[in-house]
Formats: sequence, structure tokens, C-alpha cells
Amino acid sequence: MSTQDIIIRDYMLGLRGSLKGGIAFLSEEKVVYVCSTNVVIYDKESRTQQFICRSTLPTIVNSNVVNDDITNSSSTMITDIAVLAVSPSRNLIAIADRGSQQLAVNIYDAHSHRRKRMLKCEDIGSSEILNVSFGSDSKSCLVLGGAPDYKLSLWTIEKPSKVLATVKLATPSGKSIYQADLSPKDNSVVCITGNGVLRFFRITDNVFRPITVSLKRQPQNYVCHCWLSGGQVVIGTDTGDLLVLDNFEVKAVVAPSCIENQGAICSMIEFSQGVVIGNERGIVSFYHFLGHGKDMLRMMKQFKINSDGSSVTNLAISPSGDTLLCCTSNNCAYSLPISSVDLLDEESADFDL
Repeated sequence: MSTQDIIIRDYMLGLRGSLKGGIAFLSEEKVVYVCSTNVVIYDKESRTQQFICRSTLPTIVNSNVVNDDITNSSSTMITDIAVLAVSPSRNLIAIADRGSQQLAVNIYDAHSHRRKRMLKCEDIGSSEILNVSFGSDSKSCLVLGGAPDYKLSLWTIEKPSKVLATVKLATPSGKSIYQADLSPKDNSVVCITGNGVLRFFRITDNVFRPITVSLKRQPQNYVCHCWLSGGQVVIGTDTGDLLVLDNFEVKAVVAPSCIENQGAICSMIEFSQGVVIGNERGIVSFYHFLGHGKDMLRMMKQFKINSDGSSVTNLAISPSGDTLLCCTSNNCAYSLPISSVDLLDEESADFDL
């Protein structure tokens, strides 16, 4: 094939709105997201794209496209991406495959776009990876496999990468598990949520050791959760309830304030004053975290991001905390300038999208 016959990819249109962790900031200017089976890095200032190419198509290397060249061994075409995750340092991008012959989590350098590590999940006990999350030091990550075992593995991604600890989370009743991640305050503590599942573990001597949780209420379908920098956890349910746990005990429960808030909470993320919540009705809500009392989580502002009924599936905050990105189930992304809006002004209820 001559040089003139090679088609160079320059720009891709599309967004995988339903993907776990489907959009994230790498810097104030750069955003990473998934389009088809490709990972796109978009520069908001120059309006240009770069790509992490993950297929076995002919090698093309230019300023925009960097192929995955960690090994020269043959492999099959990757058909899908299951999970995208970015490290707290924003220097690493984790991509979990779906549809490949061998399940793996590939760790890429966010600057060179080249693969640094391949975490081969050969004994994960499932045909899919549900969740990947980095430790606060960006030197370790948790990988959660799917049914039937729901095997959770802690990896070191320092060279040589290896599994440090594993535990099977499957219950006799076969309840679904959705998310597992490490505390940003204490990298030895893990929170796991699912349908009727709320568990904590402490990792000591490379063993997951259960922590007793003081729930004092009937189990619910815990669809997502978010660690706060102080070590507290905010948990969202399929009915719109918010639970705040501190020191493994429920300290506050916030029920939906109106009919529009009734429904599954799909996404949440910490911001400078508390936590942002996105639900299945397209509502984005800002809560102020007070840190004490039964009203430790107080509604500041909420708005409807669209009118077509799509859910808010992913949220991302810029490093400065000035911009919020919202990703929806109808494959749209919205940028919200938090810094230009007075979140405490109840009369200012709308954002310009």
C-alpha cells in the first residue's frame, strides 16, 4: 500500500453516553471520552482531536493518531469498551475491554497516548468488567468483574504490575453489584454498592477484611456512590434517596424533594462545596455538604438539563472546579460554567447550556 492510499483519521463525531465513566477532564483544556471503539482526547481551545487507537488495523502514526504498540503479538479486533477511568493525577487512562478474547484493563499514558500496562484479568470469573477505579496515589487500581463471581481485584500498576489482593463479592441470592472504589482519604478502605448490597472492606496484609456497617434501615438498590475528600460516602438509590455515611455509619438520609427527583440517581461527583447529583429524569442537583447534623447534605440548586427524558449518566469536574461536564443517555455532552453561577442564589435557577 502506498502512502497516498492511507486514510488518516482527523475527526470523529459521536459519544458513548451510557458508558461507565464515559467522560473526564485530563486538564482544563482537554477532555477524554469514547466514540465507537475509540478513545478521543478533545482540546477545547484548539478544537482538535487526538485518538488512542486500539484495533489491529494497519499502523498509522502521525500527530493525531497513536496506535497501541506495547506488543507485536497478534490479537483480535476489539469490539467494544466497557469502562473508561482516569487517575486522580490525570496522567493515566484505564480502558476495560468488552468482547475481546481475553479480558484486560489497559493503562495508557494520558500525554503520549501509548499503553504502559496491560492488567490481564484471566481469573476474573466473568465475561465482563464492570468497574475500574484508581487509588488516590494513582499507583494502584481496583478492577470489579461481573456476574456470577463479582470478583474484586486490587492491582499495583507500578512495574511490574500484579494482583495484590482479591475477593469474591457474589451473594447466595445473586444480587447485582455495580461499583467498587477506594477511599481518597485512606487507600486501604473500599466501598462496594449494588442492589441490596452495601459493603466496606479494609485491605491489610493483602487481604480484603470486612468492615461492619451500621445501616439501621432496610437495604435498598444502591445504584451509585461517591467518596468525599473527608472520607464520607454519599450513596444514591433507585428511588432518589441519598444516604450519607461517615465512619461506616448512616448519618443522614435525604429523600427526594419533589416528583422530578423521584427516580434512580445515575451519577454523582464531589465538587468544592459538596456533591453534584444526576438522575434518570435529566435533573442535575447541587448539594452543599455541611459535615454535621441530620441536614448535613442540603440542596443548593437544581435544573433540568434537557426535555427529552434522557438520564444524566456521567459527570466530570475540571481541575480548577470551574466547569462541570454532564453526559446523557442520548449521547450528548453539556458544559456548565459553575464559576459564573451563584449556587446559593435560589432565584437564579437556570444555566445557559
